[in-house]
Amino acid sequence: MNKYENNKTNIGTTFSNIKRIMESLNFPKNWFYKLNFIMFLILFGIVRILIWPYMIIKFSKLEKISISEVPYRLSWKCTVGTVLLLFTNMYWLSKTYKSAVYIFSSQKDQKNLKNDSKDD
Repeated sequence: MNKYENNKTNIGTTFSNIKRIMESLNFPKNWFYKLNFIMFLILFGIVRILIWPYMIIKFSKLEKISISEVPYRLSWKCTVGTVLLLFTNMYWLSKTYKSAVYIFSSQKDQKNLKNDSKDD
């Protein structure tokens, strides 16, 4: 097995690390920071969320069954684990989108967002 084959699902880590490095060096939130964040959002959405429908469709074609039968053909542990992972990834994607709203909003809007989050 190639040493790079296992990194397909962690492709967004590069963009996450660049973001953290820029924050630690006190770089302003310039166009590169925002572009990096957009790339992270896109790749996280594709690799962590959109991969699930692809896997279900591929499994249904492989087993020659309908898509609605896939959860019943898998073991219950696999089905539950898949659903838990999907919902966990959707939760993190929603938190990341909230961060994107904060990063791309104006300074005045950021103060309002901070005040709103303190009220919660």
